[in-house]
Amino acid sequence: MKIIVAALAVISLLFSSPVDAEAASSVKGIVVNGETVRTDVAPVIENGRTLVPLRGVLEALGAQVYWNESSRNAVAFLGDSSVSVTIGDYTAYSNGSPVALDVPAKIINDRTMVPIRFMAESLGYEVSFTEGYVLIYSPENEMYGVEYEDEYEDEFDYEWYYEVTSGFMDMLTGSFAESVKSMVSSVENGYYISESTLSYARGLFQQTEDALKEYEAIDVPSDLYNHHYYMVKAMRGILDSGWIILGCVNKSDYGQVEREMTNALDMLGEVPGYIEKAAANLSWGN
Repeated sequence: MKIIVAALAVISLLFSSPVDAEAASSVKGIVVNGETVRTDVAPVIENGRTLVPLRGVLEALGAQVYWNESSRNAVAFLGDSSVSVTIGDYTAYSNGSPVALDVPAKIINDRTMVPIRFMAESLGYEVSFTEGYVLIYSPENEMYGVEYEDEYEDEFDYEWYYEVTSGFMDMLTGSFAESVKSMVSSVENGYYISESTLSYARGLFQQTEDALKEYEAIDVPSDLYNHHYYMVKAMRGILDSGWIILGCVNKSDYGQVEREMTNALDMLGEVPGYIEKAAANLSWGN
């Protein structure tokens, strides 16, 4: 069944088509409790995560920062809270508990750069991203909290959006795609899949369908409209092709299966183009 082998190849292609927010994103500034923090190395965005200079920003939060050159480990303390990261290590520690990082701490221009949301929230601060600015504030600072809500209550959180988008694509091209590939294999080899397994798969697909509808309904600002449009098209292509392939399982009509698999292949064939157009339309509130 060459058409089914081709479908597998297209699904595999999706794994090599990531959406990278770093290429089109920049940070305009860092604001801690209403005060701009100046750093000698600019923040960077990598895979949707904002990295900032460790000492300059965390000391602005009032934290004590310690660096161990031999272990390349940084620890920050603030009151009863602590947070620890090691250069290049995807496991960090928040108040002694291990936490998996999407992007590890790293050295850039001789400065230790750390993921600010994880670091600040571990020390009891809130973090938000709006109009290209990283906003860090203490929840107990009522005056600044009121000012923050008044000034930014209608602003769009770009980093949150990129995190949601990246997470959704990781799921679609990860666990969801693996489930689809398993079904393609069963169709290709004529394997029978039990009803209980199919019922589980339908439930997974329906959960993904509901999540996609929620993602599609996000009220994005005008500078993200085209990006969001093409991301939804890409996600819809992956999901709809999955539904079609699911419908081919345990069918004995070879001709019908071939037609439906061709349809699924056509949908998957358009997905890389949608992802490319979505990446070309990334922005950070510029």
